[in-house]
Amino acid sequence: MLRTNDNLRHSLLHLACLAFVLLIAFTDAFGAIAVLNPEKDNTIFEGQSNSNPPDDFEDNSCGAGNLFSGETDDVFARRALIKFNFAGNVPAGSTISSVILTLEVNRERDGAARTYTIHPITKDWGEGTVNCDELAGGGAGGPADPGDATWLNAKFQQIGWDTVGGGGDFGAATGSTSIANGQSVTATWDSADLGNGGMVTDVQAWVDTPAINHGWIVIGDETAVKSVRRFGSQEGAEPPVLTVEYTPPASTSACCFTNGDCSVLTAGDCTQQGGTSSAEASCVPNMCPQPVGACCNADESCSDTVARDVCETGGGFFQGAGIACSTAQPNCGLEPFVDALPIPPVLAPTGTRPDGVEQYQITVQTAQQQLHSQACTSVNIAEFPGTVGTQETRLC
Repeated sequence: MLRTNDNLRHSLLHLACLAFVLLIAFTDAFGAIAVLNPEKDNTIFEGQSNSNPPDDFEDNSCGAGNLFSGETDDVFARRALIKFNFAGNVPAGSTISSVILTLEVNRERDGAARTYTIHPITKDWGEGTVNCDELAGGGAGGPADPGDATWLNAKFQQIGWDTVGGGGDFGAATGSTSIANGQSVTATWDSADLGNGGMVTDVQAWVDTPAINHGWIVIGDETAVKSVRRFGSQEGAEPPVLTVEYTPPASTSACCFTNGDCSVLTAGDCTQQGGTSSAEASCVPNMCPQPVGACCNADESCSDTVARDVCETGGGFFQGAGIACSTAQPNCGLEPFVDALPIPPVLAPTGTRPDGVEQYQITVQTAQQQLHSQACTSVNIAEFPGTVGTQETRLC
């Protein structure tokens, strides 16, 4: 019996080790995962009641109750609004690879599978505290408070939807799923499914630019009577869940080079380019150690043991680390008025026309001219025979 228990214990230990290895492999292969609940959710309601006088559902909201989407018995639409906050959950600069949205169905009407789509909302909307669950199941909503999302308004009594007739402002469908009939069913929109790749595009855009993140609107089959589903909201025991798989951005820091240059790079790129990573996140200001050497100053004098940044900030030209003015004798400028101005000879005519006008033959050729006694002697210039052309010289 003891042997059997030992074998069992060893088997369980091996399984645990295998599970750990698989977990590490999964993390390495697929990146990080964030599991989020909504920052806010709500339902907007179309239509009116059959009472006399009728209740106007289009001014109703349900920010603190269940979510609804689909077509009611009275052929009025219900649409759910859901927004997730990625700040602090998915690092800025991350690359999104997959997205899965799940909603839990807790009530349905028609007993048939229906298609539900999600669309990115293009205008900010309000959630509020109206709990329509307390009003006959919640399917008609409850009177909205100022700022709540309704069928006609992104924020009741404050900002209307741009869409004529209301119903929300949103783009084309980026995700679709078929929800089976029955209660206690999980509705899943998976970016890996055919046609759902736009879900990744949505989330990537929201992570990159949080200001445009207004979430999704869930639209059911609005051509089928009684197709409406009721889903758990963030206030309930089964809230919506968004699972985001992403690759975090590579960590970067200021990379210092021996010539004093600084670049923001990953540690790997810094090492590969011959630099040294520092603890600084930015190159502004440049905190990298500066080489010291000769500096050709703005007044064309030369100074020793000057740091590169000090030299260049003062308008000078750094000659290199360890360079000394006395040994390297850098040419920091040309002394003015040393050489006489070269004056070309007068060009002689080659002939005369019958009317007495002198004729000249001019050809262009390449020649070498020392423009300054302290400058290089091999400077190519364009000249005419017997004349001196002009060209900017360079220092030796």
